[in-house]
Amino acid sequence: MNKATKKKSTTKKANKKGASLLHKGLWQIIFSYVGFGKDLANCRLVCKKWKKYFKYFLNLYIMSKTKSLDAFQQANAQNIPQDIKEEVEEALKMRKKYLEYLQLIPKQYSLFRRVSDIGKLNTPPGVIRFGIIAVMYLITPSQEVKKNNGNIDWAFCKRKLCDKDFMKLMRQATPEAITKDRIDNYTAVMQASLVTPTQLHRESTAAALMLEWAEKILEYKNFVNRMFPESKAVLEMKKKEEDMANELNFLKYVYSLS
Repeated sequence: MNKATKKKSTTKKANKKGASLLHKGLWQIIFSYVGFGKDLANCRLVCKKWKKYFKYFLNLYIMSKTKSLDAFQQANAQNIPQDIKEEVEEALKMRKKYLEYLQLIPKQYSLFRRVSDIGKLNTPPGVIRFGIIAVMYLITPSQEVKKNNGNIDWAFCKRKLCDKDFMKLMRQATPEAITKDRIDNYTAVMQASLVTPTQLHRESTAAALMLEWAEKILEYKNFVNRMFPESKAVLEMKKKEEDMANELNFLKYVYSLS
């Protein structure tokens, strides 16, 4: 092998190694910005070795999240009085209930299978219309209601239900984000219509689950409002710990499937 050939071969190996390292760096950026809540399998369209790099960086990410959770638990280790502990555990159970509905609502069912199917109805049954309007008052920011002449009608609901980001809107309606005026409008519609989740289940499972979610999140909010400051502080700490653990479990689940 002459010098020119040897140099060319060495350069090719160096470029290949450099490209591989660069490729891993690019994937790290991609995974950081795309987020694990989306379908990362689409990344395979960009790289033939997407699965290898996905598992590599996902494993590093899991290790990092595990260390963060351990550090958080150690930093917040404390002896919690029994009465506060029981109250916080009750609040966490209520929180878990309303969060579970956010997973159930988008699922497909036999009648009006998707949330968007409800939005395609021009003249829905009264029980569906009033139930959805009540929930919409609860999840819609007050400024947006004011822009709609201060009220929510079925035309407004149709636009929201057919929006691909509708479930994102529901997730943003946290107990902290739900203000008194939202609750007042929700309560007024519910009292005037006398709609119940049981009635809604006969027409649309998705709509009924939305109303049940509303009941559960308000139940949780009212419970937390009655807690003493010491209990609220412990609850906030436990919520953060629970969210970190849930995220870690989800990442491990994704890794097991990859």
